[in-house]
Amino acid sequence: GPNAFEGFVSPDETMFCAGFCEENVKVTERPGQEEPTQEIVEQIIQGIQDASSPDFVLAPEAGRACYQPTTPDDLPMMGALENLPNCFIAVGHDCWGILMGPATGEVMANSIATGQTSNDHVDLSSFHPARFGPIELVPS
Repeated sequence: GPNAFEGFVSPDETMFCAGFCEENVKVTERPGQEEPTQEIVEQIIQGIQDASSPDFVLAPEAGRACYQPTTPDDLPMMGALENLPNCFIAVGHDCWGILMGPATGEVMANSIATGQTSNDHVDLSSFHPARFGPIELVPS
């Protein structure tokens, strides 16, 4: 079941609840075909309720599923692809993409514009895509 939960309250007072539910799996569904199990939805709701005040009650409106982009070592891949000229990649941020987005954008823009692999905030050497071997792009 889920081992981490998060909830975000919208201005209209609805809450988006999420949980990291399963081990890493290879995506087999096409986009939009992902379906959460009712058991997972209930576990996420219970996890959020357990972390809230006793009088807090969630009334779910919808259940959705999606995959979080991860890598085998749980670090993003960011940098130039050595075997493809002028091709850069910044993927695999998992659920931290929103938080890491500004720093990723800044260091990637700097890398593309100047060829430098670090700035005052980020050193790309730990995130280099070559750590997994050559990356090949396959047409979908």
